[in-house]
Amino acid sequence: MGQHFSKLKGSKSFIGVLSGGLLALTLPPTNLSFFVFFALIPLFWFLFKEAQSWKVAFHVGFLTGFVYLSKTVYPLLSLNAWWWLSVDSVVYENREIMLFWLLYLGVLAGALLWGGFSVLVFRLRNITLLLRTIFIAFLFACMEYLRAKIVLGFTWGHIGYALHNINPIFILGGILGLYGLGALIVLINLLFTEVFFGTYAPSLNKKLFINNLPVQAIIFLGAILVFIIWFNFSRPNIHKGQRQLLIAVIQPGLSTEGLGKTPGFPYQVLLDKALGNNPDIIVLPENALPLLNINEVTLKPVLPSYPVANYFSLTWYQNLLRVSEENPHVMFIFGADTVKNNSAYNSLVVLKQGRVQHFYNKRFLVPLSETGLSGLVPVNPLGKGIDGVLNVSGINLEPLICSEVIFPNLVSAIPALVVNIGNDSVFSSPTVSKQHLIMAQMRAVETGNYLVRSMKTGVSAIIDPNGVLVKVSNDAGAQLLVGTVFIK
Repeated sequence: MGQHFSKLKGSKSFIGVLSGGLLALTLPPTNLSFFVFFALIPLFWFLFKEAQSWKVAFHVGFLTGFVYLSKTVYPLLSLNAWWWLSVDSVVYENREIMLFWLLYLGVLAGALLWGGFSVLVFRLRNITLLLRTIFIAFLFACMEYLRAKIVLGFTWGHIGYALHNINPIFILGGILGLYGLGALIVLINLLFTEVFFGTYAPSLNKKLFINNLPVQAIIFLGAILVFIIWFNFSRPNIHKGQRQLLIAVIQPGLSTEGLGKTPGFPYQVLLDKALGNNPDIIVLPENALPLLNINEVTLKPVLPSYPVANYFSLTWYQNLLRVSEENPHVMFIFGADTVKNNSAYNSLVVLKQGRVQHFYNKRFLVPLSETGLSGLVPVNPLGKGIDGVLNVSGINLEPLICSEVIFPNLVSAIPALVVNIGNDSVFSSPTVSKQHLIMAQMRAVETGNYLVRSMKTGVSAIIDPNGVLVKVSNDAGAQLLVGTVFIK
């Protein structure tokens, strides 16, 4: 079989493009998740059987990572949020070029790590099969962890997300985490490579009960399958003995530019519908009060002085306070800009009984788009997940604002309702919204908590601890989602 495959490869470059291309098909918009179990077989076969030097191994691994990451990162080029740049600046005139080069450098860094990983695989090809398989899978998890650290913590394009359509394996993220899922994917690819091509060349270990190496690989794969089945059937009921809450999620369907231009629509219409369901919590998206700041000390609204300020947001905020007072049993969660000690924040606000109960200030600011040209590093460092947990009326809330859903270390395992508010209209590509949703599903699995996601446009959802979409918006327009969640 290896000889036939050798005829197909054409050149070493073909192998890298093939593996990278198959990996790229596992994520939106194609979502061919099953390919992830076979995508790396060409790469490993080449490294084990055909590569003659570490330079060749690096070349093929680099191409694999470059093709995969280029396709994965490409939708981010649709960024249309450039309010932080002066329209009269040279940088503004060349903003798309600047973004391209920034993303290219990120892809290049990731591809270099793929190349280094492939060199290590090449060097390890002659050690005992079992040790080789486990050690290479571990090295891959380390490589993805390092890539996240290099790219400011972003886990965009990590291959564990490819399992989002294969829930029986995706839920293993609850014990393995994102990096562990990536290691599992590599482990399975390595074993399939051995089964199909018999890549292990050294003499057999006579101490092993089974000397047929492909048979060993099949047994190993069988053990993984048995573990997955056992894990799925042995999991406790995620709802047993838990408190039940009815959640209403409002997605206004307005882009950043459209907010506030039509007073009361569609927020008020959707708010009235939400209240008609008698929910416990109503969640609105990020920056639901455009051009309005809330003082975190006085709790009073502050309108900016520049001419473009409009008073729709002030009227809407006052109406929200009134509605909250009239419905004291309902908790309102929404995004707003806030000020404190002459500093401005992107915040999540918790409102109940007509009064602000809590503020949560975004911990990670996206370089450039949220920090401006003041620096290429975030103003707020990545914090521990526990620092963000709020308790309101006996309910633990763990807030995540927009891109914070990308970071595994911003959530904790504390029993809580994870609330993610955001605004995907800053990207014109719908693929960005779909990939953000997958990351939100992963955060729900990792924490073992329900996750509620309210977006201005994009994909809003209610996600259970298994990563299953209980409710999800079917397009980017105005919608109301109502569903039940359970908290400990």
